[in-house]
Amino acid sequence: MRRKKKELEIDIVLEEDFYEKYNREKVSRDLISYLMEVVDPFEEENVKIIIDNQIENEKCISMIRKQLKEEYDKCLKERSHNNKVQLIYCLLGILMLALSFYVTHDSIFKEIFLISGWVLIWDMIEIEMFSDSDNRRKRRILKKLYHSQIVLKEKEGENRAS
Repeated sequence: MRRKKKELEIDIVLEEDFYEKYNREKVSRDLISYLMEVVDPFEEENVKIIIDNQIENEKCISMIRKQLKEEYDKCLKERSHNNKVQLIYCLLGILMLALSFYVTHDSIFKEIFLISGWVLIWDMIEIEMFSDSDNRRKRRILKKLYHSQIVLKEKEGENRAS
């Protein structure tokens, strides 16, 4: 079964629309954000990006791919950081719960350890449910965009593909 192709046509009139404001070696964050907004990560369709480019610049395709790769790498670093935080919260939570069971007499410390342990474990679960799910969605979109076909639309009507 052949997948449908979703075509995204981007009209770039000015150079300022394509480049980052203070770094002409990077693609505009607004452009990358727009691409991420219009792509649904759960649709099984391929994406084709058509750039109607008034800038006579062949390297814009490689710049877009590079920027998408950098964004994807940022997501992977965030995921790694979240995993480390989750592990620390889990270990501290288990430690606090264990301490609450070893405090023999009824005291305020037993309750503090018990509550602290459950709060840390809940924070670990919350990171998994909310932060990581947003990160997974973003990674899926970036991966789809990175592997999409990017075409420069020429004035004569011919396309230059990558």
